[in-house]
Amino acid sequence: AEIFNVARRFDVAGEPCGIKECTSGHINNTYIVDFRNNGKTDKYVLQRINTYVFKQPDFVMNNIFGVTTYLRGYLVASGEDPQRGTMNFVFCRDGHTYYRDEQDGCWRMYRYIDNVVSYALADSPDMFMKAGFAFGQFQRRMAGYDATALKETIPDFHNTKKRFARFCEVVDACTSERRDIAAEEIKFVRARESQCALIVDELAAGGIPLRV
Repeated sequence: AEIFNVARRFDVAGEPCGIKECTSGHINNTYIVDFRNNGKTDKYVLQRINTYVFKQPDFVMNNIFGVTTYLRGYLVASGEDPQRGTMNFVFCRDGHTYYRDEQDGCWRMYRYIDNVVSYALADSPDMFMKAGFAFGQFQRRMAGYDATALKETIPDFHNTKKRFARFCEVVDACTSERRDIAAEEIKFVRARESQCALIVDELAAGGIPLRV
């Protein structure tokens, strides 16, 4: 009943009539909700945003709506299917991008894309290649997007220079036994210190542009 009440807050025709929890994710609570309208049933994805991880849901939804709206425009202009080529988010009935419930939970909804398969791990070099191709395709399609419009949802999440420095702090503070157990891994990471700083330093110096 609680999930149905949340689902009704979104601008979807019909009435929610079925719900199934999706347990494959790691961060957000995800549900597949069926809406029945004039004898037809459509599926939507309803997610409770993990605000312990994402403390600024406004920033998260600003980014998602901006990027997916831009991608839809690209797909339409290219003659591709905007319903399958990107996520299609649903506004709340009051016009907001997400719903905040009485317990301060934050919810978002988007259309369910059927007949797809998702993988948690790559089980072959061919799958790695296809994943790389998909990522490159996304980067190319987003090349014209103003990256400064994006909000930083988790401070320094992509700051590899700071992450390396934090890694060194943790290594120095841990027990000698743990350092011995992870000796090869520690050696591997320390040998790549210059690579960790490369993109961050180049962005700061203006050597490469800020991208999505």
